[in-house]
Amino acid sequence: MSASGGDRWLDHPANIEKLWRGICIVCGILLLLDLFYSKHAWFSFEEIIGFYAFFGFVAFCFVVLAGKRLRSVLMRGEDYYDE
Repeated sequence: MSASGGDRWLDHPANIEKLWRGICIVCGILLLLDLFYSKHAWFSFEEIIGFYAFFGFVAFCFVVLAGKRLRSVLMRGEDYYDE
């Protein structure tokens, strides 16, 4: 139960399933649209279908994993600002 007293729309598993399917459909459509425009690439591997989607996913994973490592270096204790 949420703070406002009612259920939120993401509290229902059916809505999460609809959201997941919607995201997959949009990603599939965008991947298909990648076939229908001419790319002006500097390198030949940039012309591979879905290259930028794959590159973006790998970059996102790298940022998340690097953030986990940096957290252990930069994190302070809970009582850091206490007297």
